Amino acid sequence: MSSVEDRIAPDALTAKRVSGVGLIGDIGATNARFSVVQPGGKASPAHVYALNDYPSLPDAIEAYLREEKPAEKPVQAVLAVASPVTGDQVTLTNHPWTFSVKALRQQLGLRRLQVVNDFAANAVAVPHLSEDDVLQVGGGAPVKDAPIGVIPAPDLASAHSCRRRTAAR
Repeated sequence: MSSVEDRIAPDALTAKRVSGVGLIGDIGATNARFSVVQPGGKASPAHVYALNDYPSLPDAIEAYLREEKPAEKPVQAVLAVASPVTGDQVTLTNHPWTFSVKALRQQLGLRRLQVVNDFAANAVAVPHLSEDDVLQVGGGAPVKDAPIGVIPAPDLASAHSCRRRTAAR
């Protein structure tokens, strides 16, 4: 099995950045969460939108931006979606929304739009967690630098990630 890093778009793993305000989103089967991120990295509190209240993803994003009223319009976005991301066309696994990444980028006037699977996004984040961010599951004592699992909640998707060792022992 290939690593998570091999299965998601390379841009999501690099420091490739576009200056300016960004939009981040987590689009699940029931709700979407959005936040605006300033160039320094400070994110606004997330707002939650029920998917069934909007006919499409662009409609939900536009509703969020109308409500949030950022001082500057986002020029870049990263969206984690409850769906495989294998090309331009994305259809959510447990909801009828479907969209073209290219068309969404153009409709929102973004210079850059990255769409990744939600579990892959979580797995890529694992190495950046602090000890306070992880929870020991099962008996025994935690083992430093041991593999960490990303465990699914309501559905059966899965992802995995292993912490990289930084020095020889």
